[in-house]
Amino acid sequence: MLGQREGSHGPGPRRTRPRAAAAQPAGAGARSVTGWPRSRVPGAATPTTTPATTRRSGTGRMSSTVTVVRTCRSGDESVMSWSRGFPTVGRRRGGAPRTGSGSRLGVSPMWRRCAPRKLHPPHPSGVRIPRTGATTMAFRHRAAPAAVAALALSALGAPAAHADSIAYIKDADVWLSTADGSRQHRVTTTGGYADVSQADDGTMIALHGVRLRRLDREGRVLADFDTPVSDTRPPGSKVFWGPFDPALSPDGSKVAYTWFYTTQTQNPNCYPPECTVAVNEGGTGYSRADRQTSWDEPGFRKHSGWRNPIWADDATTVLTDPTHLPNADVVVDQPGSRTEAAFLVQNWFTDQLGGNPGVGAGDLTRAKDKLALVTGQDGTTLTVYRVGRFPTTFKDGEAPADSRPDVCYRYGDAVGGRFRGPTFSPDGARLAFAAGDGIHVVDVPSFAAGCTQTGASLSRLLIPGGSEPDWGPADVPLPSPPAGGNGAAGGTGGGAVGAPGPVPAPSRPAAVALRVAGTGLRQALRRGLVVRVTRTTPGARVTLRALQGRRTVAIGSGRASAAGALTVRLRFTRAAARRLSRMRRVPLTVAGADVSTTVVLRR
Repeated sequence: MLGQREGSHGPGPRRTRPRAAAAQPAGAGARSVTGWPRSRVPGAATPTTTPATTRRSGTGRMSSTVTVVRTCRSGDESVMSWSRGFPTVGRRRGGAPRTGSGSRLGVSPMWRRCAPRKLHPPHPSGVRIPRTGATTMAFRHRAAPAAVAALALSALGAPAAHADSIAYIKDADVWLSTADGSRQHRVTTTGGYADVSQADDGTMIALHGVRLRRLDREGRVLADFDTPVSDTRPPGSKVFWGPFDPALSPDGSKVAYTWFYTTQTQNPNCYPPECTVAVNEGGTGYSRADRQTSWDEPGFRKHSGWRNPIWADDATTVLTDPTHLPNADVVVDQPGSRTEAAFLVQNWFTDQLGGNPGVGAGDLTRAKDKLALVTGQDGTTLTVYRVGRFPTTFKDGEAPADSRPDVCYRYGDAVGGRFRGPTFSPDGARLAFAAGDGIHVVDVPSFAAGCTQTGASLSRLLIPGGSEPDWGPADVPLPSPPAGGNGAAGGTGGGAVGAPGPVPAPSRPAAVALRVAGTGLRQALRRGLVVRVTRTTPGARVTLRALQGRRTVAIGSGRASAAGALTVRLRFTRAAARRLSRMRRVPLTVAGADVSTTVVLRR
């Protein structure tokens, strides 16, 4: 039975792991962070428990028993949720924080619907992922986090500007954004793009149909080529599907991609349908970044059984999400060192903690000290790992025990219910990912002394409507000068293959500008937040939202004048006005018309 892989655009074999509990309803926003609790806090409310057991045979999985607990009171009064042993905690109105923790490890932190006002993470402890086939879990105690109020507020502050950029897809075109989201650059204008990856020098590989296009920062097409799996025949005729998830090596010379294979065969000694056999397979292919590359070419042989390639360096990839069980969740590959079609798989680890049903796409920091993977059932969680030592040797196909990563914490409650495409900043201090409303960013603390939540943050919407993010060290190009100016000429998005020399581009329309009128918190809550919008399309209707974290607290709209300007008054909801009136300082993000700005309201 074919399924849709996480983040892909075509069919592929989907392995199904037993679920420890029924899926919870999708929440709104990645607003919960859960560590690894060890014991229940004295005096905490005692929930009812429902034990459930999952078992996985084979060397790649291990047996586990999980406890499923959930308590969630209606309204804004309080919230306390457990999911497969994970506690999340809320604050009772007018009272002390409610705390609690279970003794078992879990998979999915939840703050559903009746969300708490502030994050109060439980005491974290990193958990070493057991060796493949192991039957026990080793625990590492970590120091408790410090002031947790700073953790909740850090999600709302704008990060410092850097010279790096995030490449992403929006409206089927390739875009670039500064790391703080203050400036976006549209690379292509022809549409048809589904994914993008960038190298350290700024060149990009973008997926256009079943072909790969190498682009520069101005959208000029430097190469346009297909792969051995780029089959354009209709679904009933073709057996290969792909490529998907292209990933460009840091030096820009190679590209890795996901592929799928499906067909049917039968035993000639009997009659169908009893003897019909479905063959489903998936894996990772490799190609040069400027031309079609055969799988027979040395250094570019395919790897079957794992997908979602992550470049650890220019010669090494990390592959995840096996197509067959029982196989390890994560393996390491060096395509340049494989000289034969048959080779020994290099197993790294399997994350089954708390009944985790699987892993998907992810990213590894350049220092190889942190790993982020989409986890949970169909990507419902995002896990951040500490990598103490990246494996380079594999005795009998197994990584050393001390190279297996620690699970530090998991995020839950993505907008739309799924996390997609996590990508680390070049310095490894931040992590971006896609959700149902766009691209979010979180802060990631240093794990030099072990797992910790101190310095971690809740998510902040950075690029509304964006998807497939890829963070790189190259900067975003400056806006093109007006036609006839003396600056360097830009290029047209989606140009012809091998276009000779720089091609002068027409002047790009200036980005829409937002300016929030200076006002105090009380006046804004009573009369609305006034925002001046300029340089928009004449006559266009503009809707703006004020976000506190991921929560919409005010909204307003208006129609632009013939000069492309208007004033929008954002009215706060009654619930938000009551809640914010008790605060002294309220950081907000005002977003709309594909741009955003930040403002801090003070009492």
